[in-house]
Amino acid sequence: MWGCLVSLYTCIVFTVSCIHVTHAILNLTVEAKLNHEVKLPCRLPSGDYYGVNVRWFNKKDGWLTDGNTVYKHPGQIFISKPAPNEWNLHIKRISTSFEDIYTCQTAKGTVLSYIKLAVETSPRIDDEKSSPIRVTLAENTMVVLTCTVSGTPEPEIAWYRGLSETATGITGPELKIRDVTRYAADEYICRAKNTNGEAERRIRVAVNFAPEVTVMEPVVYAAGGEVVVMSCAVKASPLFDAYWTKGTDVYGTPIEPGWKYLVMVDEESDNIPVRFLTLIIRKSIVSAQDYGMYTCVAKGERHVAQNSVELRARKQKSVRVRGK
Repeated sequence: MWGCLVSLYTCIVFTVSCIHVTHAILNLTVEAKLNHEVKLPCRLPSGDYYGVNVRWFNKKDGWLTDGNTVYKHPGQIFISKPAPNEWNLHIKRISTSFEDIYTCQTAKGTVLSYIKLAVETSPRIDDEKSSPIRVTLAENTMVVLTCTVSGTPEPEIAWYRGLSETATGITGPELKIRDVTRYAADEYICRAKNTNGEAERRIRVAVNFAPEVTVMEPVVYAAGGEVVVMSCAVKASPLFDAYWTKGTDVYGTPIEPGWKYLVMVDEESDNIPVRFLTLIIRKSIVSAQDYGMYTCVAKGERHVAQNSVELRARKQKSVRVRGK
């Protein structure tokens, strides 16, 4: 104690060698670029450093150096002494394996530097901790899409939707959709960016719902020699089958294209599964036995839906003959 009162210079030397007086510890985080060299600083307070020995440690490898001697990774790390009171640790070619907490201290145990080394990397998406690339759920439920990303500096994450990649305005590792409807079915893109690059994950969301059948016209009129056209739109997810049948029995025989019938099928969208079925009875074919009910049928996972069209005979206009 009297040494401190007599001379501040003596007190500092006493602190380094005897470790009785506290001092400021250099405590910081160093971000280094991948495959570049990095320097971790270690500096003693000013004074007489004769006989002082300094060592570097990290949590993974333990004791790394003693003075200028390197014990671990001798081809990759070395000590530089730009001044008598400095023992800087250099790592020549940084890889992620060097990410750790590094401590510089005297042989007597006085800690001088406490440095967290973070290696700058481009964003990387963790497949196991992120949502799968295809998610299927039922209507009126909630879905949480997750995108787990690593990288230094910490990547910024933004969500986009659809082929046009429209910004959703949602940022961060999660995208929540509450009360999901069939119109939420789409592709969602998680895009992560930092100063070293970017990464993305595309997640296809499918929404299951029971089949629905809509007919364009519930009643169609035709006469012999006319083409008959009946159309329906079928919606379901998943949609296992869709067809026209004669009559109203949903388990009746599907009408197949042939000499009499033409069946046209058009797909609308993958996001909202819609199938258009057009049944055409060819010209000059219609006869009395063709009139009646035709049913458009849709089969889903656990449900069947139907809607019917009635084909009626068109009344022929009577033709008057003059003189009769």
